[in-house]
Formats: sequence, C-alpha cells, structure tokens
Amino acid sequence: MVTFNKTAQQGDVLISAAMNFPLGERVKEKRNMHVIAEGETTGHLHGIPVEDGVDVCVLEGTIYMQNDHPVTLSHDEHHPVEIPQGIWQFDIVNEYDHFMEESKKVAD
Repeated sequence: MVTFNKTAQQGDVLISAAMNFPLGERVKEKRNMHVIAEGETTGHLHGIPVEDGVDVCVLEGTIYMQNDHPVTLSHDEHHPVEIPQGIWQFDIVNEYDHFMEESKKVAD
C-alpha cells in the first residue's frame, strides 16, 4: 500500500492535491467503483469505492475527488494507493513522441 500527502502516481494516473472541489458531472461507475481511468485494451480500471463521504466529478477532462476519510485507489495490476482525507485531482501521464513531435496521454 502506498500512502502520500500531496502527490502520488499509480501506473498512468497522477494524483495531486487540489485547491477546491468544482461542480462537474458525475464520473462513470462500474463494479461499485468511481472510474478514475479505464484501460482501453485490458478493461482494467483505476477506481475509488462508491461510498458515503466520497464525491467524485469530472470537469473539462480532469477528475476531482473530495473525501472526508481516507480511501483507496485500486487497480488489478498496481499496488493500492491510500489517499488521505482532502480534495484531489487525477490526471493521466502524457508521453511525448519525438518523431511525430506531439504529446499524448498514455494508453493503458
């Protein structure tokens, strides 16, 4: 189990502290989990359990979470990450293709 204070990474998902929790659309839920990221080829997902005291939304492509107690981000192929109480944002790691001279999100 990985525990952190301000930033962490689980596979291609970056987690960092956010200043505020915006009003956005609800994120997709699957297998009683808030889907933070879902593998395009494997079907595995980075997920936070759906439970009281955990709000998750997406605004302009960025996922935000506000939790009033520690929660665990899980994935079938990565160590779980314990996220302390707070306001957090999730981003996907970018990779740079030097031949195409472009940056794109990492595909899982």
